[in-house]
Amino acid sequence: MTSPSLLQDPLLRPVPTLEGHKVLGKTVLLERLGEGGAGVVYRGWHLNFRIVVAVKVLRPELAADADYVARFHREAHATLQITHQNVVRAHDLEERDGLHFLVMEYVDGLSARQWIHRRGRMSVDQALTALAGAAAGLAEAHTHGLVHQDVKPSNLLLARSGRVKVADLGLVGPAVDSDDEAAAAARRRVFGTPQYMAPEQWDGAPPQPSADVWALGACAYYLLTGRHGLPKVAKGELRRLVRQEPFPTIGGVVRARPGFGDLLERCVDRDPARRFTDATALHQALLALGGVDEALLRDPDFAPGGEPVGLPANEVLARIDDQRRRRPGPAAVSAAAAPRPKVRAAPARSSAAPIVVVVLLVAAAVIVVLLRSQG
Repeated sequence: MTSPSLLQDPLLRPVPTLEGHKVLGKTVLLERLGEGGAGVVYRGWHLNFRIVVAVKVLRPELAADADYVARFHREAHATLQITHQNVVRAHDLEERDGLHFLVMEYVDGLSARQWIHRRGRMSVDQALTALAGAAAGLAEAHTHGLVHQDVKPSNLLLARSGRVKVADLGLVGPAVDSDDEAAAAARRRVFGTPQYMAPEQWDGAPPQPSADVWALGACAYYLLTGRHGLPKVAKGELRRLVRQEPFPTIGGVVRARPGFGDLLERCVDRDPARRFTDATALHQALLALGGVDEALLRDPDFAPGGEPVGLPANEVLARIDDQRRRRPGPAAVSAAAAPRPKVRAAPARSSAAPIVVVVLLVAAAVIVVLLRSQG
């Protein structure tokens, strides 16, 4: 059965319970993975795809904002066009039971942040491999004209197989030129996580791939030292540091891989023009250093295949799927719930009218008989 925490989850209150499991759209929810400012992420089993998926549900308070929902849908559709081994793939975008949610690839592993907390800082070649994987994924987004805008350790997922995947494209937006209308709108918005925002992001500059490059450089510092490159201070002070002070150097840490230190310093240069232009250029530079090997990040206990953890029995899934299919869809529910138009009833006919007619006919017949008898 679904864990009690899901059955009691207030966000899932409108979601139907079938065979003891919360079933959102086509997905049987299994556990709550985490939450962020925009929504909550669950692990589940997709009844149509027959795979384990991650489901990101938009918070109701944000779903009530029509502009935010429109943006959520635009960005979800943008991520649906990205198919790359180093990007968490989006499968479907749905709205059901009053909730907006995105069905995504589930990555069995740890975020880079979790990795550091549990295993300590990475070796030079482990960090190099992680950055190369992340750069490859971001390069695909940049090729599609999209900028992530929120690259940080918790959005870099390390699968147990050793593959790195870029996650949570929740702030992804189109790269824009500095003289178009979209850029003007972009300047009015400040997106991202403060300690991983490029200097120009603090000014609301239009999103450019070089901002993602800066964030990856900041991630490298975290992977190699176990510490954030920028302190957790008030936003005003952090903005001053980012815009006026050079990013901390780690040349000594990466001395074992010649050229790595210079590459990272170029990533976090305050001037976007002096950085790598996009993640494609950065990825090529990382590969040129040598030492990239996914085996360095692989979980020692990893074994391909195997049954998903916590999955209901096949017969239970079959009953859930049957019940789900019998449920009316959103359109049918709306039609059934819609008030039927009132039809004005025709005025009731008086039951006395037929009796009067009969009496008159009988009286006429009697008169005719009397007249004939007198004649």
